[in-house]
Amino acid sequence: MNSLKNYYAGSVQRPCFYVRLIALAFMVSFAVSPSHAQSLTEVTPQNTDRLQWIGLEEALDTLDLQSKGYYFLNRMTLLDEHSLAFLDFRRESVIAFDLSTGLHQAFGEEWIYPLGEGTHQVGNLFDIQPSSRGLFLTDVVNRRIIEWTTKGEWDRNIELDRVTPSRLATCQNGSFFVLLENHHRKGLFAFVDDQAKVKAHFQQIPRFSQSSIFHRDGAVLCTNNRLFFGAYYFDYLRSYESDGTLRWSRDLVGFEQNEKLLVQGENDLGRYFTINPKAKRSIGNIQEFDNTLWISFSGRTDGLMTRVDLYNTETGDYIQSIRMDEHFSEFVVGSMGLMLHYLDEDSESTHVVRYPLPPTNQYGESVLGKTSSNP
Repeated sequence: MNSLKNYYAGSVQRPCFYVRLIALAFMVSFAVSPSHAQSLTEVTPQNTDRLQWIGLEEALDTLDLQSKGYYFLNRMTLLDEHSLAFLDFRRESVIAFDLSTGLHQAFGEEWIYPLGEGTHQVGNLFDIQPSSRGLFLTDVVNRRIIEWTTKGEWDRNIELDRVTPSRLATCQNGSFFVLLENHHRKGLFAFVDDQAKVKAHFQQIPRFSQSSIFHRDGAVLCTNNRLFFGAYYFDYLRSYESDGTLRWSRDLVGFEQNEKLLVQGENDLGRYFTINPKAKRSIGNIQEFDNTLWISFSGRTDGLMTRVDLYNTETGDYIQSIRMDEHFSEFVVGSMGLMLHYLDEDSESTHVVRYPLPPTNQYGESVLGKTSSNP
């Protein structure tokens, strides 16, 4: 009798009950462990603020891109120890170069490989990564990840539920991390297993913060099924486990923080917000080689890199920096050496230069990292 009474009596108090229930569900859905919820701006300072310089030896060889008819290449990546791949944004295709033979081929161009879906069915290719079957690419417009074989065949689509993939970090076991372009209430990263199932979302950021969009564009890398991430305009480098647990968060040596990223402008259409032309970019891309993180650094030249910094993969500790004579766009590193991609004054691709790996255990000039001596 009492149970029936209490049940029906609840109808009188039901609005308050449901309000409390909804509030509780809301808090639970957003409640995560401190390591998941830690602010992106919280970092452990480096043990030094001095840059340790090492230099490059003479170049081994040069790959002339323009002589082969390619001018708008980006997202340089190693497919294997002998093959370089780029996104060709003009043709919406992938261009691969075999460094051992000098041959090159185009993936996804229907007049070359009329197999499966072609480039007209791709919304906007934004990132490229090697996969166990060939190539992973992010299709931003169609909110999916596509996979092509090494023969240029369309292999499969990986649909993502209501999220837009921006950048990919593929792992050795076939799983991968995705940096999301749009907002997801559980975080800006997704971890997808080797069966193409989303296993975790993590790292929440404020949705309506003016700077939130800038946290969703950066460099990502997976090694040993761990994620490494740095946003382009911020002073942090972070590492996560596959479930989203934060391993460490460190600042970057030699980067002067941006005080203001957004500024307001005005034209005939009205007022608008845009990136501050004085904003400095912290990093370019991240690579891993010989248990060390290699990170390109821009300093005061937004979009062009001035050096490559080395950090410890286990702790995020700064190790040393490789000084470059010229500004470059991006780099990759492997057993064949360090390869730098150069652009001309019109931001068109010109060439890739391969250098021998520097002696990373030797130190040269030491300078204070957070002063005007920083390039």
